[in-house]
Amino acid sequence: MNFIFLLALLIYIGYVTKSYYQYQKQPQQRLFLVLLFIIHYLGVYLAYKHTDGVIGTDAFSFYLNALYADSWFSLFNIGSRFFSFLIYPLVKSGVSMFTLTLLFGTLSYQGFLWYFRQMARTSVNYFAVLKIPVTQWILLLPSLHYWSGFLGKDALVFFILTHLLFRFKKVVYYNFTDVLFLLILALLRPHIFTVLVLVLSGFYLTNTQIQKKTKIRLVFLSLTVIGVIIPVLMRFIKMKTFTYDAFLQKVSNLNTLAISTGSGINLSESSFIERIWLLLFRPLFYDADSVYQWVVSVENGIVLLFFVSIIIILFTNRHRIVSSKDVKFALFSGIGIFLMIASYIYNLGLASRMRLMFLPFLFYAINQMINLRSVEAKSSLFNEEKEQNVK
Repeated sequence: MNFIFLLALLIYIGYVTKSYYQYQKQPQQRLFLVLLFIIHYLGVYLAYKHTDGVIGTDAFSFYLNALYADSWFSLFNIGSRFFSFLIYPLVKSGVSMFTLTLLFGTLSYQGFLWYFRQMARTSVNYFAVLKIPVTQWILLLPSLHYWSGFLGKDALVFFILTHLLFRFKKVVYYNFTDVLFLLILALLRPHIFTVLVLVLSGFYLTNTQIQKKTKIRLVFLSLTVIGVIIPVLMRFIKMKTFTYDAFLQKVSNLNTLAISTGSGINLSESSFIERIWLLLFRPLFYDADSVYQWVVSVENGIVLLFFVSIIIILFTNRHRIVSSKDVKFALFSGIGIFLMIASYIYNLGLASRMRLMFLPFLFYAINQMINLRSVEAKSSLFNEEKEQNVK
């Protein structure tokens, strides 16, 4: 079973990479795709080497939990155990940890390919390297590919978020598969699911093309979802009662955990602004304590310069900005997820890993806003449908 599954994965990787390569006519974009492939699967390889057989790592724990579980449904729960529930059939069928790591690394690779296809269509209106927008080059940040290469929730959540973004670009309402992905997201990361529900509700309620009766139904549906997700969130963060004292105790426990970690911060002494800085740009050169943190500092310095440049561009060219529903979805979802994570982030390593949840959304939204011309925006959907027909 493992050999067949591994062979199928390798065939798929070769096929999808070849398809995207042949679709691109510009040599520069083909070079970008080659670099994307190399950097991503190098990240997958490193992720596997850092977790295979390493007790205490999330990836190996997921695998062991599935391997030694008494039954499939004994794993059905919220968060990490649900991930073990998802991989249980494959593990019991003899699929190895290497093949599973390659599977989830390939899911995230597909997500990056979707971003690549959309961003490669835009014109270059501002900064470019080899005729490719700097906003697209940012997708090659090594940490994004490293953290998305693990056997774990991050790769799957990234894939689901990217799928939902580009489905939303094409259609108004989600189908059964999309709803199923949303349910999986709710069980893996309830807080991120909550952000998406709020963003989608806001879009539907402010859309003038949707009838009033439909909006009323959506309001009741949203309230029902919120009513269900609150106890799910409480279970996810292990709060038994929804009281102020219970919340303070949870914050105290989280603060104790944060201080005990090597790169943690004191939540009670840090402001929300400080945690925003931590999530976006730390470690930076002034607080790097190891070779790894110095390497990450270079990447974070690039991201800092990128955001400063983008703020200047957006302010000076605000009347030329193009915005479409997918751009709004990516922008509001990215900001919402970012603020949600910033409310509890307590560790430099966790901050680096959690950027995968929102940075690609923000990179995509910024790229489309400053590089996509109005005519291109109007014809974008037509080109996508034409491309799908060709395929």
